[in-house]
Amino acid sequence: LMKSAALSLDAMAAGKLVVWPGFGEPLLVSALVLAVGGWIGWNVPDRPRWPSVRPSGEVMFERAYEGLLRGSVAITRVSQSGSLVVYNLVVFSVLALAVGVPAFGLLRHIEGDVVLADSAVQVVLVGLGIAFAVAAVRAEGRLSAALLAGGLGFASAALFALFGAPDLALTQLLVEGLVIVVMLLVMRRLPRRFDNDAAWLPPWSRVLVSGAVGAAMAVFALAASLSRTAPSVGGEYLTRAAPEGAGNNVVNVILVDFRGTDTLGEVTVLVVAGLGVANLLRHARRRSSEQGIGIEVDA
Repeated sequence: LMKSAALSLDAMAAGKLVVWPGFGEPLLVSALVLAVGGWIGWNVPDRPRWPSVRPSGEVMFERAYEGLLRGSVAITRVSQSGSLVVYNLVVFSVLALAVGVPAFGLLRHIEGDVVLADSAVQVVLVGLGIAFAVAAVRAEGRLSAALLAGGLGFASAALFALFGAPDLALTQLLVEGLVIVVMLLVMRRLPRRFDNDAAWLPPWSRVLVSGAVGAAMAVFALAASLSRTAPSVGGEYLTRAAPEGAGNNVVNVILVDFRGTDTLGEVTVLVVAGLGVANLLRHARRRSSEQGIGIEVDA
């Protein structure tokens, strides 16, 4: 029975065993392995601390291990230099490549109309945001840079309001105000002006990396918006707002009824932001009164 089973399995086999299969890839790979092994065995240079004839597998492992340690030390010396500029360049370069390359590839296969703006007001707000961003980068004082960055956040909040999202606009305004207050309180302990740029890093490299990150995020957002395969739920909201939510203001019905949990989370963020601003101001006022000084921040 076993012999018949073996014969049947041999008949079903896809290949067969032969003594000489001829010249082909298996023979070529075997010859290459033997040649490389022979070269390693006879031509590795001898060292006093190693055996003088042929290094054994243990010796080869120890040499490879030492080379790995030396290579890791060399890489760590470059990648962990302690420079914040180098860290930012590495992080943002990886971000631009990891996000931008797939987004550009996806954008080529998307067919759809791209609307740059719905009104002139949006164009003006985007222009103001760009102006605030450029001015913040060019600012020499820390206070000026913080206020200009806050202006960019306020322009974004205005865009949210124009797109029919007043809740997001209000959240953006309060959180942006909290960030500015925190930055002003921290800047009391920092020098008034920024340090000089690193002489070894040309300015164009920073501009290149920053532009790449901005372009990658813009293309990613555009590709995500044009990748919709199912119809939008906006039509369902318009249809069900009046009969199910008993309201003609569709935005209010969405915030209160259809997405009440999301609105509760946003209200929680607003409350936490307000409490944070109040506590920071009270703490700063208390410390200034104890020390007999006022809260002043110079540009």
